[in-house]
Amino acid sequence: MKRIHAAIVLFLLLAPSLFMGLRNYDNKRAELLCDMNQALAKTIERQMSIEISPETIQNYLSYLHEPTLKERSYVYYAMDSQDSVLFSERLLWSDGQAECEFRSYATLSAASIWALSDQRWSLSFLLLALAWAVFSVRYFHRRMEDVVARMGTLVLSADDRFYTTQGAPVHLTPMQEQLLRM
Repeated sequence: MKRIHAAIVLFLLLAPSLFMGLRNYDNKRAELLCDMNQALAKTIERQMSIEISPETIQNYLSYLHEPTLKERSYVYYAMDSQDSVLFSERLLWSDGQAECEFRSYATLSAASIWALSDQRWSLSFLLLALAWAVFSVRYFHRRMEDVVARMGTLVLSADDRFYTTQGAPVHLTPMQEQLLRM
């Protein structure tokens, strides 16, 4: 096995792990935002005044499906704050005389969203990649232990034969071999 082959296999194991991990993160983030948007829409439908009351917050939390959001999200007047990783769409409330925009926010970090997403397959590929990396390092290290002498790209192994540094046998005439051994 050549080093480039080991690197290619490692890349082929890491790429799907990264791709699936990011895709699952994005899917979970979209799912959480959808839940926040629908809960806010239902809350605004029942809103009677421009003021946010404990009843408003309780209604909002009761419409949420995700338990983590019930613990870490809130309704507030729409702001342009980027402090929160997750925030819903702006929804306009109006009673004919007054109007106001509301938005729901969640105090979830990117790591929290990552932990909520299903990362089993990406973790499996990551573990396979790590196992392959450990195997490859040990394989090439063990091959280098068999080296008796090294001269540029030529290697004399313990089995008393000459190889290239990539492991391909070198065919020498008897005189060339005798000169190299000296």
